[in-house]
Amino acid sequence: MNYLLWVSFLSLFILGFGDNIRGPLFPEIIQSFSLTDSLAAWYFALSSFMSFVGSYIVRKFKSVSQLLTLLYLGILFIFISFAIQRLATNYAFVLCGVVFFGLSVGFLGVAQNNLVIIGASPKKRSRMLSYLHSMYGVASLLAPLFVAWLADHRWQQILFSFSWVALIFSLAGFYYNSKKAESIQHFAQFQQSEAHGISSLSELKITFAISFYVLAEIVMGTRLALFMRRYYDYDLSTSSLYVTLFFVFLLIGRVAISFMPHHYDIKKQLLLSLAASFVLILIGLYVHPLALPLAGLGFAPFYPLSMSYISQLYPHKSTTIVSWTLTIQGFCIVLMHLGVGQLADIVGLKSAMLIGPVCCLLSFIILLFIRENKNV
Repeated sequence: MNYLLWVSFLSLFILGFGDNIRGPLFPEIIQSFSLTDSLAAWYFALSSFMSFVGSYIVRKFKSVSQLLTLLYLGILFIFISFAIQRLATNYAFVLCGVVFFGLSVGFLGVAQNNLVIIGASPKKRSRMLSYLHSMYGVASLLAPLFVAWLADHRWQQILFSFSWVALIFSLAGFYYNSKKAESIQHFAQFQQSEAHGISSLSELKITFAISFYVLAEIVMGTRLALFMRRYYDYDLSTSSLYVTLFFVFLLIGRVAISFMPHHYDIKKQLLLSLAASFVLILIGLYVHPLALPLAGLGFAPFYPLSMSYISQLYPHKSTTIVSWTLTIQGFCIVLMHLGVGQLADIVGLKSAMLIGPVCCLLSFIILLFIRENKNV
């Protein structure tokens, strides 16, 4: 496995760990500053908006050297974000740190997916993308356990204790790139030179299908701990373990999909993933909460398969479409977080979380109308 793949995998692990520390700590942030759900939603909405900004700024970056610079800068921004939040004495100061985390997500999303597409051969690309997003699953599994382990500490200390990993990784990466800049280029299996935008309705459909899926997964990842604390009166440790279970099933699914034979129809797998997620979320909200962690198993295959689906549909401009997909989904996530916050104040968190299955349904419908014979 080459350098481009390894740094992508490790950086997504760090991003996933940092991202999923925030979900279990979200109730603590609300309590620390006595926030309403609408105001608290800006903690995620602002980072999503900055993710949109970040991915839009760098959407035309395609060369290996540019993508690696983005990757290490994005990891450095995680350290800066958590360091600012550690020093924060009010919510506005916390949101200043959130800005850097959002930029990090935008930069890393473009860099990681495109580096794997560039660094993996076409035959192995689907499997490598599954491995990539399994790293997020591993990190998502460990992050809530890390929070539960440090539950006696303030939420700011928990964030900051992890930030040093990001600092060390980014500095080591910048140093290695400066020494091996020429040889690193040879790890690319292919290089796309196109930097055009989305040029057809078909390309726009796949970006929105993926974006709606991401909204559903993020609703679960960011609000599950809060849901368990409000409706079942769980403490920080127990609610964090529920989040852990969600990501256990997410990881199991993503590892399993990497071993599936490549001849299975990707579109059918994507539709099945959405249908299973839709059903399990509804059961979890209204029948038994254990179905909510199980929804992770339904979600698991979708994202890595969707990245592979893009490269299958549009082999000559896949990096361009991936970059635009990340930009569009970042903007959609902003609206989702604000919507969930507003709805939670008006009709309650349980009803607000119905945004998850609604987004699964919308993604399902859009995918049905994608014609696979229209390659670019």
